[in-house]
Amino acid sequence: MEMVAHFPNSSSTNMTWNSNRFWSIRELNFFGTSFNSSIPSSFGYLHELRNLDLSNDNLFSGVIPENLFNCSFLIGLYLSDNNISDKIPRWLGNLSFLEHITMPNNHLEGPILVEFCQPDSLQILDILENNLSRSLPFCFSPLSIR
Repeated sequence: MEMVAHFPNSSSTNMTWNSNRFWSIRELNFFGTSFNSSIPSSFGYLHELRNLDLSNDNLFSGVIPENLFNCSFLIGLYLSDNNISDKIPRWLGNLSFLEHITMPNNHLEGPILVEFCQPDSLQILDILENNLSRSLPFCFSPLSIR
């Protein structure tokens, strides 16, 4: 059974997330939700997760948790309009099913990594309005980049 959890435009500022109860979720949507925290590292335990939408929140801060790498079937990662900082994680380019990465309007910095040349599935990489270097790796060729 495929589980989908949508919480769009909620006003849950102090939600406690227990991924043990939702380990089989395939789509998690917190679009426009008012959180005031970092991205929960427990999202990395959602091994069946295909789409994670935390966009238009403006309150998620900090870094992208490293254990999201455990979501090896991830197809879409939507993190636009937050306060996410640090560099784009190297492991993100190693998720072989990832098709869409949208992270505009954050505080990401550093280079666009050569690891993004590896996933043949990557179609969209939207990283506008960050502090990233303007140069692309020579091998880079998604269908759409902004």
